[in-house]
Amino acid sequence: MLLKSISEVQLNPDIFSNTKDDKEEIKKEIKDLVEKLNYYAHLYYDEDNPQISDYEYDMMNNRLKALEKENPELILS
Repeated sequence: MLLKSISEVQLNPDIFSNTKDDKEEIKKEIKDLVEKLNYYAHLYYDEDNPQISDYEYDMMNNRLKALEKENPELILS
């Protein structure tokens, strides 16, 4: 979306809110991250066969935490 002026932002702050499609994409990303984190945790702890570095795991976990913080209504139970 192109803005015509800064006043458009001031008058309509909702232009930055997530649309329904955005929420669906975020929900899918959360689900994918949870599945990947569970898979890699199983390999690491149960199989003693890590497939990714601790750093990569931490980055995925941090992304998940950030998404859940910004979208608490999408947290999977």
